[in-house]
Amino acid sequence: MKLEHKLSITFLKFLSEMNDIVFFMGEIIRLIQNQREKIEIFKPLMEVLINFEKPIFLKMVHIYVITIYESFNKEFFLILQKNKNEFSKERIGEIPKANPYHLKKYLKKSIGLQINRNFRVWETFRENICRRHVIIHKKGIIDKKYTKCIGSNNSKLIGKRIGREINHDTGYVLNCVNNIREYIVFVFKTIIDYYFNLKEIDVILKNIITEHGLEVNPDILWVKFENFN
Repeated sequence: MKLEHKLSITFLKFLSEMNDIVFFMGEIIRLIQNQREKIEIFKPLMEVLINFEKPIFLKMVHIYVITIYESFNKEFFLILQKNKNEFSKERIGEIPKANPYHLKKYLKKSIGLQINRNFRVWETFRENICRRHVIIHKKGIIDKKYTKCIGSNNSKLIGKRIGREINHDTGYVLNCVNNIREYIVFVFKTIIDYYFNLKEIDVILKNIITEHGLEVNPDILWVKFENFN
């Protein structure tokens, strides 16, 4: 299998998964909002989700989405690393770690991309990743590692944040899901545009989408990011 096909299949696999989560979150939010209608079949479930919305359910979704982000990085960049001898511009380095700083450093070294300047939602995307540490290791309480990760240099602001419980609601988590989905598309388009021909990849993507019946926009390479969500 050609490298272009490997990368395209990996991309579509993760994009499809993120699309499913976006749909799921949208349905959950809709059901919560419509809970007032007292639909008996959903009432017990909705009461559970509403009662545990902030402390449990949304944090679980957040952690799962960041895990998808990490898995995408590992699989996608591993393919590039294993096939780097096929490139005319061979500069692929080690697979980036989950930390946004390592990701930024990796992309700049590998293809000269400054993701902090070129990725439309970099700041909120970076915070989404940094927050995982707070949720898993600090029970949602902000610490110095989190403030350092998000790049907060204002000592007064840090002092006010550290020790406080981080806010977590449906709006935030849905935004996080969309940010990770957009990141997957952004990285794929950027890497493909750097090493290959976008029009040729466009044909490959459409063939894979049609062959496997994937619910993915066949024109995904040409969708403007500001209209992506």
